[in-house]
Amino acid sequence: MGGAKKYILLLVLLLIFCVSDLCYKTDQWNMVRAICIVCLVFISNCSIKILSMKPLVWLGNISMNIYLLHMMVLYMITCRMANALPLSLMDVSVMFVVTLLITIVLAYAYTKFVEIRLNGVVDKLLGKI
Repeated sequence: MGGAKKYILLLVLLLIFCVSDLCYKTDQWNMVRAICIVCLVFISNCSIKILSMKPLVWLGNISMNIYLLHMMVLYMITCRMANALPLSLMDVSVMFVVTLLITIVLAYAYTKFVEIRLNGVVDKLLGKI
């Protein structure tokens, strides 16, 4: 696809995304917005550069463990802090940041010390079969 055509398509997709987000709040339009985002990522050259940045690749490597741990950490933090704080906007922001940091640290530790070693053990066991 040529350079000018690609940028016109990117602008059209972005326009569809923005207009549908402002005007239409239905499930069908949520799907249209999701398709627009996927198309924007695949068409754009800079998305490859952005998504291959080392911090994003690192987060991608631990993302499953973030998903598995975030609710447990969120529950523990909010139960402790909700009793101690009056829950103003600042307190909720602090809880969010603390939860995010603890979840990322735990996910990294779990990935490094548990998941990688277990994957090695499973690979050895499956290699013997």
